Amino acid sequence: MAGQDLHLGDTLGCTFIGVLFALLLYGCSCAQTLYYYQEYPKDTLFVKSLVFILWLLDTSRTSLDVAFLWVWTVTSHGDVTGLARLPNTFTAEFFLASLTVFIVQCYFIHTIWTLLEERWFQIPLTFLMVILSAVSFVGGVVTVYRINLNTVATVAVVDATIPASIQTVTAFVADMYITLSLCCILWGQRTGFKRTETLLHTLTIYAIHRGIFTGLIQLAHFTTYISTIHTDTLYWMLWHIPGSKIYVNSLLAVLNVRHHLREAIYPDQTDFSVDAFPLDTVQTGNVTVQSRRSRGGSRANASHTHITFTRSVIRDDDREDPEPGPDEDLSRKLSSL
Repeated sequence: MAGQDLHLGDTLGCTFIGVLFALLLYGCSCAQTLYYYQEYPKDTLFVKSLVFILWLLDTSRTSLDVAFLWVWTVTSHGDVTGLARLPNTFTAEFFLASLTVFIVQCYFIHTIWTLLEERWFQIPLTFLMVILSAVSFVGGVVTVYRINLNTVATVAVVDATIPASIQTVTAFVADMYITLSLCCILWGQRTGFKRTETLLHTLTIYAIHRGIFTGLIQLAHFTTYISTIHTDTLYWMLWHIPGSKIYVNSLLAVLNVRHHLREAIYPDQTDFSVDAFPLDTVQTGNVTVQSRRSRGGSRANASHTHITFTRSVIRDDDREDPEPGPDEDLSRKLSSL
């Protein structure tokens, strides 16, 4: 005898696909986290703590994703009433997703604050971004509260329409605002020096790509949620579950690309050194040769040579700019963000 067709493809099927993509993105974030701690051991405690907190939130969310999928597929197997309810693990996951998006947005807002350097529009520009991000986070918290009042999926989705819509819309606006602000600020930092221009162009591309990915995920989430709000479908799960993981991976990608940017901007900066004995220094042109004397004091028995290649910043018109120079300072500042 054929069993009852529950049409789970539009509900449980969407959730399954969303969790599958979330697991793939979680693997990427784990790899990026390990790479970060290996390549940037000298970063500040603040940045290291931020990466750890984001990884911890991402891990917790992934565990909760698997947990509520387990409830629907195993614990509530054959139980229509159980399939119709949102588990408590889902509401916890929803809260952590909102918190993750808020933290990542705040990091990029802090980056914009740093780039503006006490300009007159620094406070109003960043203040509006903080307001948008905070409203989005509050919308997520209110959505969790509304879901907890009635965990029946069809009822909860309708009851949380307003706060959930506010959350996704303000998150989308905040992401677009952050992206446009970063592009405008980076464009305004142009100095005419080739290396800085290359760095600014690369950072602008990263900002645009990050804004496109996060903005599209929020827009798709909102569109599918509103268009299916009065139907027994969960298409919005396709975007909600992996959504915050896009934010985590975008931030980790920005942090992990810094060494590659520095190597691309300063390919001729070379320094070989080994600690030994006192130095004798001879400088010729742009090459400094430092010979370390042996304990007997004989230059002929020098046990080590320290060679440092210094460089100069070349403009597009091949004119040299004395070091350190404003271009040098700006390049180092941008590549360390």
